[in-house]
Amino acid sequence: MIKKKFGYSCSDYLNYLDFIDNCRKIECVLKAFEDLLRCQRLLVQNARPYSRTSIKKHIYVTKNIPKEAVDFLTEKYSSNLSPVAKFVVNRGYAVWLSDLISEPHFINMGYVKTLQAAMDAVGDGICVPSFYKHDWTYSFISFGKSKNDCEDMLLLQVETLVRRSHIRYVVLKELFQQKVSLTLRELQVVELIALGKTNSEIAIILEIKPNTVAGYVKNIYLKLDAADRVTATLKAISYDLIA
Repeated sequence: MIKKKFGYSCSDYLNYLDFIDNCRKIECVLKAFEDLLRCQRLLVQNARPYSRTSIKKHIYVTKNIPKEAVDFLTEKYSSNLSPVAKFVVNRGYAVWLSDLISEPHFINMGYVKTLQAAMDAVGDGICVPSFYKHDWTYSFISFGKSKNDCEDMLLLQVETLVRRSHIRYVVLKELFQQKVSLTLRELQVVELIALGKTNSEIAIILEIKPNTVAGYVKNIYLKLDAADRVTATLKAISYDLIA
């Protein structure tokens, strides 16, 4: 008996595309990665050309990725993409992680052992670059299966879903930026919140009263539809309101 390979049915695939196109909130698009892709592990890195911000602030989706792996990317490649992400982005189309091991580029740079260690830690998966306007991402999606256990069409389906999601993400982010306008003082406050400063510390830094800071924080929460400082910080960073 031939074992059935993992993949998406045509109806599921078309429904996924339709769901993405009808997302009205950025959170909905990000959640779609987990719900639609049906993957076991997921890592999405976002970057912009000529940006001086560290990549740590732009690892914006993770699912079941070992903390050690995220810390390694954050610390070792704090101002640039990892060799795998950079190679895939320059390549311009999706590829299985297992196929990169035989790439002359990684053989010549002595990176094969690191790639094998990555596969041992997270398994095989699909590496996808996506581009839209000034924004681009690198995604790693693992289904807990090897390339040979998956349908041939899965690579193309995942690439299309990721790229469609990325386009929707950027469009919604731009619409949000047009709708939500933080004042200069509110931007200063949310930047200090992102640095972990309390209202009292912010008042001292900006030379204003603590009650005034509290008012700014309340306005920030309302504009960003956030209930706490962590959510406000994550939204402000995700929407490119602060670096």
